Amino acid sequence: MRAQESVPHEAAVLVMSVDGVTLRMKDGDRRAKRDLPGKHASGPSGYKEVGCGTVAVYDAEGERLQTVRYGRMPEPSKVSLQQQLEAEVASVLAVRPDLKRVLLSDGAKDNWRLLAEVDQACGLPAQASIEIVDFCHACDHLKEGCDAAWGESTCASS
Repeated sequence: MRAQESVPHEAAVLVMSVDGVTLRMKDGDRRAKRDLPGKHASGPSGYKEVGCGTVAVYDAEGERLQTVRYGRMPEPSKVSLQQQLEAEVASVLAVRPDLKRVLLSDGAKDNWRLLAEVDQACGLPAQASIEIVDFCHACDHLKEGCDAAWGESTCASS
């Protein structure tokens, strides 16, 4: 299918994003692994993280031209998702190595590791990618910092 895809000539930017969504995988009152001695809490019992990602191209004015979306069931380190993203990015950049590269994710270290590894796997000359933390997550972190500094629900004064 990739051989049939084309990259629009007006494309200027390639954006790759990764995130995760927690999905309830089990019902009932089964004892979670995190409740066992020596295990640490990593989320609600019965839930696992589903990996999702996109590869999109935009024109110079910021209009999205096309997007390929991926979703994978839970697996350690999102290995299959990473392989799919690597193949898609390599396919686009084989045709258009001149595209600026943008990496987009929340603050999760594993997502940034995955994005960096996919970016490095492109095998292109060292072109710095632009890294962007998504707006909603950035605002959440900013609010937490403000709450810690000035107290929750404190009004700002001019």
